Amino acid sequence: MGAGDADFAAILARLATLERTVHLSVEAHGGSFAIPIFDPTFLARFPDLTATEFPRLIALARRGEQRTGAGEVAPIDRADWPRLAEQRVSQDIESLKQIVARKPATTTRTTQQRRGGVPR
Repeated sequence: MGAGDADFAAILARLATLERTVHLSVEAHGGSFAIPIFDPTFLARFPDLTATEFPRLIALARRGEQRTGAGEVAPIDRADWPRLAEQRVSQDIESLKQIVARKPATTTRTTQQRRGGVPR
């Protein structure tokens, strides 16, 4: 987590603006990084995908393809998964904590104030 193409800091900042508490889970994924952007079955899973978002999805798919081709990311062999999964989830949790710690103070204050707390 934090080494891929998703901007988790931006995602968490947007989630912090919601009027309700959001619970997240961390799951390791060692499978394929391919995004079948022109597969109607895949696209049907995202009925709210807008014309503005679709080029972003294409760019994300291309970036993943480039990173895979450059050897930056690679699917994990399923036989190795049981041995690696716990370690990867632990690393991802630590990465998430670091991302949260770097959040701008205004986002943190707003979230705490909305929940009725005080900034720490």
